[in-house]
Amino acid sequence: MWPAFLLFFQVSAHAAGMQAYREHRYADAVEQFSEAVKTEAPGSAEHQESALMIGESLYLEKKFTEAVPWFEKAAASGPRALTAEFMLGNACLKAHQDDQALQAFASLFQVRPDSAAAHSLTAEMMLREQLWPDAEREIRRALEMDAHLPQAHFILGELAMAHGDAARATEEFQREIEVNPSFPMTFYRLGEAQGKLGAWDDAILSLERSIWLNPYQVGPYLLLGEAYLNRGNLSDAEGALRYVLSMDPENARARNLLERTLERGREPQPQGK
Repeated sequence: MWPAFLLFFQVSAHAAGMQAYREHRYADAVEQFSEAVKTEAPGSAEHQESALMIGESLYLEKKFTEAVPWFEKAAASGPRALTAEFMLGNACLKAHQDDQALQAFASLFQVRPDSAAAHSLTAEMMLREQLWPDAEREIRRALEMDAHLPQAHFILGELAMAHGDAARATEEFQREIEVNPSFPMTFYRLGEAQGKLGAWDDAILSLERSIWLNPYQVGPYLLLGEAYLNRGNLSDAEGALRYVLSMDPENARARNLLERTLERGREPQPQGK
C-alpha cells in the first residue's frame, strides 16, 4: 500500500497531466506525468499510461529522441502496449533511428526483423511520414530479399508519384499488378498516373478494374468521372460524379467536375452539313 498522501499526490499529478494534455499544454503534461510515474506502481495501468502520455507529449513537442525511451517503457507491458509500440516506431523514424524503428514495426506486426516483410512495413511507415529516400532504401532492401514481395512495387510507384514522375509510377504499378493483381489500390493509382500522362482510355480501364475489385471506394469513381469528362463521355462522367456526391456530398472536386460536365452538356452541338 502506498501512503495516503502519496496516493493523493499520484492521482492529482496524473489528473493534472491529463488536463494539461487535453489543453495542448504538452510541456506541463510532461512535468505532471513525470511526477506521477514516481509514485505509480511499475507495471500498473496508470504507470503505463503516464509513460505513454509523456512520450506522446514529447512527440507533439517534436522532441522525438526524448520520447523514444518513454514509448519503450509503455510498450513493455499493459493494455496499451500496441499503441505504444506503434508510437515508438514513429518516434524512432522521426529521430532517424531507423534500425530501432524496424525492430518496433516488426514486433508490432509480428514478423521477423530480418525479413523482407519487416523492411516493407518500415518503408510503408516511412512513406506516410514523407521520408522518401529512406522509404526507397528500405523497399529496395525488401526486394533484394524477395523479388516477388506483394506491394513492394506499389510503394515504389507511390514514391514516384510523390516525386511527380507519373511515367515511372505507371511502370511500377504495372509491375505490381504482375505480382499482385487483386489489390484494388494499385489499379486506382495506376489510373491516376495514366490520367496525369493524358492516357485517358488506359486510365478508364484501370479505374474500372479498381472498382470491380472494390466497388465501395469513392476515389476511383471521382477519377473515372474526370477521365470520362476528358474523353467527352458526358453521360458516364455525370453518373460517376453524382455517385461520388451521393457518398460524399461535401466533395468540392466532384462538385466542380460535375458543374463542368453539365456546362459542357449545355453547349450548342455542332450541326452536320
